[in-house]
Amino acid sequence: MKHKGFTLIEVIASLSIILIIFSLTASVKDINSVISNKIEWESVLYDVENLFTYSKAYCKKNKINGEIQVDNIRNKIIFSPNDRKRIKQVILPNWMKIFTKNECMQVKSNGHINQGKTIGFKDYKNNMYEITVLPGIDYININEVCRRKDF
Repeated sequence: MKHKGFTLIEVIASLSIILIIFSLTASVKDINSVISNKIEWESVLYDVENLFTYSKAYCKKNKINGEIQVDNIRNKIIFSPNDRKRIKQVILPNWMKIFTKNECMQVKSNGHINQGKTIGFKDYKNNMYEITVLPGIDYININEVCRRKDF
């Protein structure tokens, strides 16, 4: 006698396979999200680092003084020589905020910054990063201060 339909074991095995495949795709999606967020962060931070490097090289090449302004209200960092309007700026995305006070760094005509500063950044998940610029030398460091863990 033939029966139509599936046995209970066949249904359980099929559902188990589907559940395993679904859990793997969900974990891959989470990993992809973390990686893409990190890439976005690093891209913005490297743009800021590039602005510092560019401003030092520009002042040294043209033998003029300049200034780098950190504006936490408008959420941007601007480089401008003392005798001209702004040359380069980095406007941060809406999900990234500068959490240090407004700063102004002087760049000498030899390409050195007068006073070292640390600029702090925070994202919508409260992950915090800092960019430290040391005076006189070409040292710019990007540091991850605090990364919030999601469990």
